Amino acid sequence: MGDDGAWTLDANVIDILTIRCVKDAGGTQSAAKASVPVMPPKFKLHTWAISGERDEKTPYWMGYDGSRKQVIILQAQPGGDKSLLQLAQVSLGDGTVALKLTDQGNSDAYLNVNASNMVEIWSKGKELPPQSARFKIRPPVQTKATANFVSFESAAKQGYYLRHQGFDVKISPMETNEVFLGDATWLFQSVN
Repeated sequence: MGDDGAWTLDANVIDILTIRCVKDAGGTQSAAKASVPVMPPKFKLHTWAISGERDEKTPYWMGYDGSRKQVIILQAQPGGDKSLLQLAQVSLGDGTVALKLTDQGNSDAYLNVNASNMVEIWSKGKELPPQSARFKIRPPVQTKATANFVSFESAAKQGYYLRHQGFDVKISPMETNEVFLGDATWLFQSVN
């Protein structure tokens, strides 16, 4: 913090630090570093909100539309060419992870961001996932989220977060409005 009380940015800092501003019962604000929860080995991802509204009763999950070859948001009981995705994080040793599919019959398939910033399935055999398939696990950008929520920042495009919009899954630059914050926050649920 500078002498005038304003926050300053150190150009030598490479990683993003998430700070949450919290008001106590007396209205006093304080800052606290948000921590990233430990994720299970295998999981599926549930949305924080749909259309900016928190809905804990209707399960909306990350899924796959085989006819469109695209990752989308689905309700719990998809049919036809649509299926829910089960994922595992694969640490790539450089502070990034790839989100590997564990249930699509292809053990070398990953979530990948295409040139249009839409998320699709990438598979090239035993090749390491490209930069466009790498993410940094972050604390949830929606500060109202509790335990078991995370956000995923693109490793290829700093400041872009994995989100859903119009039931499509994509990356978009960080925004501070409630719709974006909810769309870029994911609940992880362990699967066997």
